Amino acid sequence: MLEKNLPFIPKVPNLEELAEQLIDKVGVSVTRRFQIFLVEYLAEAYGVRQSQLKPDLECFVNAQANTYAYRGRSELNNICGSVQMSPGRTGKVGGETVTITKVPNCKGVDLSKIRLLFDSCAFTDVLTNSRVSFSKALERQLQTLAKMLGCKETWLVSYDRLIDEKFVDGKRIKQRWSVDEAWEAVRQTVEAARYLSSQRYRLDGYKLVLSCQGVDALQYQQCVEQVLEYATPSDVLGLGGWCILGKQKKWMPVFWEAMRRVIPLIAESGVTQVHIFGVTWFKPHQGYDPPLPGLLRLCDEYGLSLSTDGRLPSAPAKLIAYC
Repeated sequence: MLEKNLPFIPKVPNLEELAEQLIDKVGVSVTRRFQIFLVEYLAEAYGVRQSQLKPDLECFVNAQANTYAYRGRSELNNICGSVQMSPGRTGKVGGETVTITKVPNCKGVDLSKIRLLFDSCAFTDVLTNSRVSFSKALERQLQTLAKMLGCKETWLVSYDRLIDEKFVDGKRIKQRWSVDEAWEAVRQTVEAARYLSSQRYRLDGYKLVLSCQGVDALQYQQCVEQVLEYATPSDVLGLGGWCILGKQKKWMPVFWEAMRRVIPLIAESGVTQVHIFGVTWFKPHQGYDPPLPGLLRLCDEYGLSLSTDGRLPSAPAKLIAYC
């Protein structure tokens, strides 16, 4: 019987055979390139080696999701490569739900072998219907990261204002703001990018992710234009506000109009990396094609690399990146 809380160390199988078994189980035809990427992914997942291959679409997997618990224990190599975490969680204080700054408890993650997307707690603060200053949001990130030494690479996300959640009669609902309401969110989002950019003198070693928001295509374009004023070529432009596509497909036409406006602007600015938050929907649904393949093609057209993040199990999240 295993001692409580000891990490589970998986036995390494023949990776080529395992890859073939997984492909056969899905029952689809894949390219040789896909097979090579799959074997490399499995090698990372089992801790055999770190792959030098770069996927067409990188997916940062939420390492704090319950998906990665294994009967109360953490697998030693259950997550690898690209990982998303947050410096805060919701908790109860005095009977109220609040955002609590907390170091992520992810025993299965070897920080020295991952690329970390470190959130600003903007979404967590939505869950608790709270908001802090830009300086406090950054300190929350940096104080937590100081206890997480050794990350191979860290992407630091700006403290934007989300426009897809509302509190009605004390309850949170998934509802997009109106264009008029969202101008204040755009203002705060641009200010968040400006503030994070102003702190570069003490952020050596971090890659900055400057997030954008907006309800309609024109508003989104104006937000991107203003955020790009504070971006450098080494930054990542964050596309926020589109996780709603998974539940509300009616926003797809607005999404595509916005993307056709902003992707050329991003490329023209010299920024080469784009990250879309919380969009892992990759199969046709309700008569709509998924956004990721089309966005990847659009980014390819303008020489931009694309990444996303989500709660999907690491294998499916990675595999869609290699298709």
